Formats: sequence, structure tokens, C-alpha cells
Amino acid sequence: MKLFSGEIYEALLEHREDKAFLRPAICDAIDKQLQENNIVVITGREGTGKSKLSLELASIYNEKGYVIMKVDLSENYAIYTNINDALLIIDDKVYTSDSLNALMKHLLPVLLDKNIKVVLTCSNLDLETVRSVLEKDKLKDEVFIDINRCLNVDEKEKMLKRYLKTNNIATSASSESNFKDPNILTDLSVQVTLDDDAIKVIKNEEPWKGFPLCASLFSSNRKCLHLGEKYFTNPPSDLFEELKELYKTARENSNCIDTINEYCILVYIMNNSNHHLDLNENNLCRQFVELYQTLFQFKYTPERGSNEDKKIAIEKALHRMNNKYLRFQEGVYTFIHPCLSIAMFLSSDYMVHYLLQKGSLIDITELVRSKDYTGLENELVIKIDKDYHHILGERLMRHAFENLDALLLVTQYIYKYWRSSSNEMVNMIFSHIEFILFQSFGVKTDYLQQLDGEEVSENSIKAENQVSLSKIIMLVDELTYKGRDPWIYASGTDFLILSGLVTAAMGRYATNRNQTFDILLSEFQNRVHSESFVKQLRKPLDIYRNTFFHFLMIFSQKESCQILSLITGEKRIFDVENVKKFTPIDIAAYLGKRSVLEVLDLKTNCTKNIRNRLRRLARSGNIENFNGNSKNKMIDQAMVNETADDGTSPEKLQSEYADDEKKEVIDESKQNKSFLKKTFSRSKDKPYKTEKHDKLKCESEFIDILYFEDAMLNIVDFGKLEDYQACINLLS
Repeated sequence: MKLFSGEIYEALLEHREDKAFLRPAICDAIDKQLQENNIVVITGREGTGKSKLSLELASIYNEKGYVIMKVDLSENYAIYTNINDALLIIDDKVYTSDSLNALMKHLLPVLLDKNIKVVLTCSNLDLETVRSVLEKDKLKDEVFIDINRCLNVDEKEKMLKRYLKTNNIATSASSESNFKDPNILTDLSVQVTLDDDAIKVIKNEEPWKGFPLCASLFSSNRKCLHLGEKYFTNPPSDLFEELKELYKTARENSNCIDTINEYCILVYIMNNSNHHLDLNENNLCRQFVELYQTLFQFKYTPERGSNEDKKIAIEKALHRMNNKYLRFQEGVYTFIHPCLSIAMFLSSDYMVHYLLQKGSLIDITELVRSKDYTGLENELVIKIDKDYHHILGERLMRHAFENLDALLLVTQYIYKYWRSSSNEMVNMIFSHIEFILFQSFGVKTDYLQQLDGEEVSENSIKAENQVSLSKIIMLVDELTYKGRDPWIYASGTDFLILSGLVTAAMGRYATNRNQTFDILLSEFQNRVHSESFVKQLRKPLDIYRNTFFHFLMIFSQKESCQILSLITGEKRIFDVENVKKFTPIDIAAYLGKRSVLEVLDLKTNCTKNIRNRLRRLARSGNIENFNGNSKNKMIDQAMVNETADDGTSPEKLQSEYADDEKKEVIDESKQNKSFLKKTFSRSKDKPYKTEKHDKLKCESEFIDILYFEDAMLNIVDFGKLEDYQACINLLS
């Protein structure tokens, strides 16, 4: 027996001197139950602060005159019942039903008479044992207080900052933080600074081992500090090592159905759309039989037992794992903590495949890395080789085109974690994008990536309505860090190069435009004599069947001319028509692209009839650009604000896909675009309308020629008044 002496006395003194300890609000609730029922059971995972709370209560009751005693379950229990006004702390590492039952048999009858208070702490694993003993004495449920999630965000922030201060860790703005600097691991003289943004993330986390313990270790160990918020979200190594061992044991002992059931239960909960297991599920046994075969090649033959026998075996496995990995709530079993999902991903090769196909985008971007990735010490990541690239690439692109936030998350992930590796991943991604885009237009492509014997196209076709060239350009723009780092062009697919050239011609690369474009132009020149590449130039890039050169004509003349000068020998490329039967040269003439027409030298390279038509287009474009706006006033504004791909207004699309640098590169000549309003409107019901040219009866007749996505039309580059006159002269 320890009567306010020895271990408990020293622990109490140390607790009172602990400046990092923060008394949480839950302490008052525990004290209230202690006063009402004379006994309270504090339950929680390792590191949640059970022992600290019991010491805080001991300190409070000692000041009230109570004798503080720590109970030893191996001693004679009578010694704890012969004293008045005592607070007994029962804080055993492992409880057994026999020892606890014997203590309570002597203790509970005298609690009120002797004014004895009992604080019992137990981990989740011992909760069932403790509850089974105390329920015999019909104690109220209120005496069981779970402190796993007892701290609110303010308490966690205060607690963390106290630990940081105790360990001489400074806090500051993000720009001044250095906690992720590798130098702090080796040079202890460096003052470590943690930024406020990291603290905001950390205070919202519920780590596996309890926030108080994690906050203490995080602040006192620089290896933990170096991981930042991941230290609070990642499962501890012993957890996923346990699961690895569970899987390994089940594999090596394939006849041990108990171990197989335990691992299959965890996989089942991950696979289930609600992430729970209900024993009353109709097809539960059949689904488990499928998991046996998939995970362990274990065939559950009829002679092995009935469905009822299988369900009983599953139920026994659930009971074994309850409060260890699972919790039972409202009739179903769920994971006891979210980080179990991450631990499961790390437990076997099968789970890596599952993560890439069905895991959340957040989990993928947090965990999956290239084979040659070198990250932080103790960082939990899954490194994959090129055999998985096609699965990951398809998954990333499925999300990238959902919305702007997802696109930014995907591009930041690729730029940060795949830039240092080879370009195989990016090439795979753009091959996949090419496949989706051309599949949606009914254009044959050679890319037919196989995924477990099935074509990727099944998922691709589902995404085809989300993919458009304007979004691909945004993707290219973000992957290259707004053109500052043209790493993706080191060796790329033809489609990647074409997407980059259109992006550059749009003026998106304002910061590093020349360097980026030079790289792209060199890649273009290397491919220009390839038959397959020339075929690529003729393929449509939007629902209006505009090709690469159609797009090139509506943007910067400088880039367009440099590209055209490399391929003027292949005239058939410029004869490709869009749905309105207009060629790239038609658009160049209509927009007054003087330099383009000079490069093409149309006086010697086309017939007089074609030149006459181009001259009429140039005159019509000139009139519409500078003089003829009367017809446009009658256009329905609702039609103007529609787009063919997602119903988003041009203004909204521009807002979503714009960046701060875009304003710097828009030419002043684009300020007056009111004449474009009619060209923005188009029939969504008949995007592939293929009508013949209306005869140009007069030069001022309006030509509905600019059939492009509205996001593209917002930055069309128009010729100046003198450019139109020069075009007309060139074609005369």
C-alpha cells in the first residue's frame, strides 16, 4: 500500500510542477461524477491523459483533506477499506476479472460509509473487462467517461503552445518557420520555429495515441517536429507493423480462419461504402468468401461449414478486435480511429492496389510517391514503380477535371512529388487525357492502356464530358508552375507538346514565356516530319472540331508564325475544316493576322478563288471588329453566357481558370469585344452542325466564324486596323 508516499507522492509533486499541463473542461465533469457516485472510470487510448487527470483529481482532493492512495491489486484489499476520507487511484497496466472483482467486492459496500472516492483508469483494450465487473454491481453508465475526444480545439492549441514553449520552440508566421528544414535534425543550436498555419491544422487533429502525448513528443523530439502535421495524422509504426504481421500470419497459415477473418474484416470495412460491418448484412458470408479467395487464395468449400458457422466465426473475430481496432456502435462495427485506414494501406501489396483504385484523393496525394522519392525521416509513404503509373494517372485525371480545387490539388501533388523522377508518369497522364478527349469526339487513337485485363476507357468515357481543351490548358499551366518550370517537356507525348504550345500561344506563360516556348518549339521541330505527329495536327481538339492550327490562329501571332514557319510544306494541315467549314487560314484572315498570312505566302500557295474568299473574310472581320456592332445588340444575353461543355458563364469560367499573371499579357487591342457576343452563342443541341458556306453577298455580312470554347474566346488576339488593310493587300 502507498499512503500518500513513495511513487504517488513524487508523481503528485511532479504533476503540480508541470507547467505544460492544461486542465481540460472534462476534468470538472469527472469531478462531478466522482462526487455523485463516489466512483468514476476514465477510459481512453494510450496518451489521452488518463493518468494526468487522475493526478489532477488527487491534487484537488488532497487540498480538501483526503488521503491519497494508489491501489495495488496484488495486496490485501482490506487495507483500503479501513480508512475514511480517501481517494483511491486504480491505474493498473493490465486488468483481470478476478483481481478487480475481488477488490470491488470489498470496496463498493463501504464507499458511502467511509467517504471513499475511487478513480479507475483503463485503456480501451481493458474496458470490456472493467465494464463486465462493474456492471454486476449495477453502477450507472455515467461513471464511465471516455476522454478520447474530450479536448476542444482551443484546449489543444493552448496545450500545444505550452509544450512548444517548454521545449523552446518558437511560433511565427509561415514565412519564418523552419521546422521542416533538415538542418534542425543535425544542428541542435538552430532555433526551431513552427508556423501558425501548422498549428491551425494540428489543433484539429485527433491522433491515434492521444493528443496530450503526441503534443509532448512532437515538441520534445525534432524528428517528430520535422514531420509537422503528419505526425498527428499518420498511424504509429507499431500499428501498421501489427497489421502487416496480421496479414503475413494469415498468408503463411492459410488454414487459420481466425486470423484470415480478422484481416478480412478490416478490408471489408474499408471496401464498404459506409465503412462499417453489419452482421445482419444479407450477403456478408458470400462477400467474405470472395475476400478469402482474393486476399489469400483460400477457398471456403461447403464442407468447411454452413453460412451460420461462417457468421459465428466472423462474430468471434469481431469481438476479439473490438476496442482494439474496432468499436461497436448503433449495431455496426467501425474503425476505432480514422488512421486505421492509412495503416491498412501500408499493411500489404493488395491494399496499395486498392488505395490507387478506390482510396480517397486526399489519401493518394498524402501517401503515394514515386520509386525514387526521398522524403522526411520517419515519413509514412508508399513508393510505387511504373507498373502502377497507369492506374495512378487514370485516377488523378478522373479527379483533376471535376473542379478547380481538385485540379489544383492534383497538379500541386504531381509537381511536388513527381517532378524529380522521370517523365513517365506525366507522359502516361497525357496519353490518358488524349484518349479521353479523342474518344469523346469519336476519333481513333492508338492509346489503349490495359488495366487488369480491362480497358481504361470504361472509366475514361465516364469522364469525357468533363474534359475540354481549356481545362487541359489550365492543367498544363499549373503543372509547369505558370511556365516557370517547363519540366514536363523533357520528353513528352505529341499531345502534351501540342497542349503546351496552345498554352504558350495564349500568353499564359507570362513569367517564363520565352524559355518555355523555345523548349516547346524545339520539341515541335523534332516531331514535325513524323507522319504520326502530322496526323495529330489534323485531329479535333474541341466539340467544334477545331484543330491545333485553328486554335493557334486565334492567339498570339508571334508564336503562331514561329510554328508555322516550320511546317509550311504540309499544306493539307491548313485545309482541315471545323464544323462551320472554316479552315485555320479562314480564321487568320477574319482576325486580321497579317504576319500569319505573310508566313504562308498565299499569293503563291493557293488559288485565286481561295484568296478572294479570304479577302472577303478579312473585310468582314474588319467591319465587324471596328464598325458593325448594330446586329449584336439584339443577341440574347442568356445565350451569350452559356458554354457548350458545362453551362458555365464565360465570366465564371474566366474567374475559375484565371491567374494573376493573365491580365499582364492581354493585348490592349482586345478591350472592345462587344462584336463577339453573337459568336459566343451557339446551339447546344447541334454541336456538330455541318452546313455549307453561305455565299458572301457583301463584305459587311456577319460571318459566324469563331466557334471555340468561351474560355478561349475571352483572350482572342485581333489584328489592328492597319493589319486588316495589309491582309487585304496581301490577298489581292
